[in-house]
Amino acid sequence: TGQIDTRPRCRALEGKVVCVAQGADILVNSAAKGDQLHILKGHSGSITCLVSGGSEGALFSGSVDCAVKKWDLLLSSASATLEGEGAVFSGSADSTIRKWDLATGSLLATLRGHSMMVTCLAVAEDEDALFSGSADCTIVKWCLSSGAQLHTLLGHSLPV
Repeated sequence: TGQIDTRPRCRALEGKVVCVAQGADILVNSAAKGDQLHILKGHSGSITCLVSGGSEGALFSGSVDCAVKKWDLLLSSASATLEGEGAVFSGSADSTIRKWDLATGSLLATLRGHSMMVTCLAVAEDEDALFSGSADCTIVKWCLSSGAQLHTLLGHSLPV
């Protein structure tokens, strides 16, 4: 029909599956055949982002229900708490970015630098950097380890 599918999606398990958000659910499909393998349920509001956690089968989802969930694609279930080593970042409609400890699920830091909703995040580990885009038409570069705001990139006339 010529329409673009804008639902959040990502590839996982080394590209073997494609995960697609559909409302509060995540459809897990075979990348090769397109067959539906699982439906992951656990959010109470629409999912706004999906990120693969690597080849070990972790998937992270964020939702308008204000929850970040870690899923185990190999077991087709949600972890009760965020588990693992390291941290995960979430962007919010309240214009903040939060850094969460994967082992405990506790909040490690809140980064403030945008004046409107944070719409996207990208990590560049080789640069020790986190980049955030916002509805305020800016991109901010953060120090991944300290959380310090390094640069604000201006010039967009529409939300990033």
